[in-house]
Amino acid sequence: LQIQNNLDNLRNSLAIIEDLNNLASQILLGQQKILVLLQNNNELRASGGFIGTYGQIDLLNGKIISMQIKSIYDLDGQLSERIVPPHPMLAVNNRWFLRDSNWFIDFPTTAQKISSFYEKEGQETPDMVIALTPDIVTKLLKLTGPIIVGNTGVTLDSENFVEQTQVSTSVEYDRTTNNPKQLLADFVPLLLQNILGLQEQQPTALFEAIQQSLLSKQILLYSRNPQTQKLLESFNWTGSVKDTDRDFLSVVSTNLNGTKTDLFIRQSFDLKAVIKDDGSIVNTLTITKSNTLPSNPKLTNKSFLRILVPQGSTLLSNTGFTQTEIGLPDRTNMKEDPDVLLWEKQSVKDLLTGTIIGQEAGKTFFGNWLEVAGGETKTVTITYKLPFSIENLDHHSVLIQKQPGSLNQEISYNLDFQNYFLAWKNFDAQISSHSLSQKFILNKDLFLALVLDKR
Repeated sequence: LQIQNNLDNLRNSLAIIEDLNNLASQILLGQQKILVLLQNNNELRASGGFIGTYGQIDLLNGKIISMQIKSIYDLDGQLSERIVPPHPMLAVNNRWFLRDSNWFIDFPTTAQKISSFYEKEGQETPDMVIALTPDIVTKLLKLTGPIIVGNTGVTLDSENFVEQTQVSTSVEYDRTTNNPKQLLADFVPLLLQNILGLQEQQPTALFEAIQQSLLSKQILLYSRNPQTQKLLESFNWTGSVKDTDRDFLSVVSTNLNGTKTDLFIRQSFDLKAVIKDDGSIVNTLTITKSNTLPSNPKLTNKSFLRILVPQGSTLLSNTGFTQTEIGLPDRTNMKEDPDVLLWEKQSVKDLLTGTIIGQEAGKTFFGNWLEVAGGETKTVTITYKLPFSIENLDHHSVLIQKQPGSLNQEISYNLDFQNYFLAWKNFDAQISSHSLSQKFILNKDLFLALVLDKR
């Protein structure tokens, strides 16, 4: 039995290695145009953060033949079409640009929208889109040590990278040349040189740093080659919203006019599920959000929350959201985006609480605003009924998907099954006769499964 288990593990490992080799071949061989988006997760968006900088990389058989790193505003200035943005986005802009195009929660959907804007702004369609937050850079700098950047004399390390680049690219840059991203353009080749050294000296540490960022969704990958995309999906590196036949939860925050405050936000979740006598399930989700910054009007975190749940779930009640009114867009000489139009047509508004009930990525979402001032803690509670029931002997599960770019968050899961007995589970939990509870750190997607028996 031990030999058989070892052989099974070996087969799985060889299959993974084969897939990785195939993936590397598809990405590196031939000509590839790669669009890299540097997302600031201090200003959270659905795919990880605000897109302030982009990189355009041309590969030929694995070698970089050209690379440009520029401000996203350089491209947005080339957009001639006036496109109506998703309605919540009107809080920051009455037109839709590339910098705000990472709206949809499913990253493959968002990557296609990003590519579309990239084309509209005069660029060639990318073969691949890579979205990343500063997390991977700080991990790599911990391995390489500090890097002195060219003539600027600026030293970047794992401790100061986020703050220093934010200051250097938005405040302290040469107004004459007007190239605010020059520091990053000079830094990236130096970092790549150091990474080549890590490949030889610390290959395991380098692999682990990249793997951790992929698992925690600080790096997202999309390829317009269906075969490559399928392989990326198999490794769960694409940030796609997954299908599931039971419970599902993903809480996605989009910072809109909430300044750069999200790295100072502490957020936790409490999900309580109750299985009724008839097998129906009612969930109560509590979101607690604290702003650790000082009390200052300029440091208020203002976000539009979307809570993704199984499609067909019914909203029963919700409290704690911030009442926010945004007017209708001026559609004069404006163009409608078909995906945004469909998103809005499938949404209705609860007039009592202002909560939007809509459809996205094969799920139902409940959307509303939450403002948390510096030094303040707020709690949102939402109760909803799931669209399925548990039979006498049945499985139940919940897939909890982490928002890309978000910090690690604590989540408590409680399940009350008064008329059932627990037959099996795939996770440790505190168990009483007809209930269980457990706390987890949401640092990657989480899948909890169990079997219940009523007989």
